[in-house]
Amino acid sequence: MAENSHKVEERWAETDTLCVDEAWSSDPSILSSQPYDRASARFWAQYVDDKCFESLDAVAGAKDDEGRKAAAGKLIECLGILEETFQKSSKGLGLFGGENIGYIDIACGTLLGPISVIEAFSGVKFL
Repeated sequence: MAENSHKVEERWAETDTLCVDEAWSSDPSILSSQPYDRASARFWAQYVDDKCFESLDAVAGAKDDEGRKAAAGKLIECLGILEETFQKSSKGLGLFGGENIGYIDIACGTLLGPISVIEAFSGVKFL
């Protein structure tokens, strides 16, 4: 049952993104028209949802300093991977897609609020 629910959630998220992108179809689009770039954007957005938010939850829910440090290490690793990806894909500009905000930028933007709250309460700087 849980596996089916997960598949439904994945399909819903994909459909939801397509609907948003089609509803506001003026340029620039948040998803590339190129299949590889589109798939890459979805992959990295899913990475943010799965790996980064999982690490955020672990830092916030840690029972002691040792657990918090271990979880913080994983979050820093996730953010480092995103930073590396940003360096490769941004073409030296301020956004993942270069000049235009895109799907990955929006996904990463959802991290900022929770990270700032966790920084304030844990005393660990992530950004």
